[in-house]
Amino acid sequence: MASMPCEIQEVHAKLGEVLDNPRAFGLGNTVPGPLAESLRAMRLQLGAVLKEQEEETGSNDLEAELSQDADRFCHANAWPS
Repeated sequence: MASMPCEIQEVHAKLGEVLDNPRAFGLGNTVPGPLAESLRAMRLQLGAVLKEQEEETGSNDLEAELSQDADRFCHANAWPS
């Protein structure tokens, strides 16, 4: 059961990817309204679970992962030197 937080984080991140870049998942330029609402609701629930786990363990894995995602995004979209 120790891997569960990691799996939840992965699903949370993947839902964000679908919402942020629907074309990469074959959905066109935007996620259809009802699907977007469902994905956002699931992501919100998973975020709450992660936050609860963070409070119980005293760790901040979600913040660290989001920080890593931001770092990867910044490096991928950096201005050429």
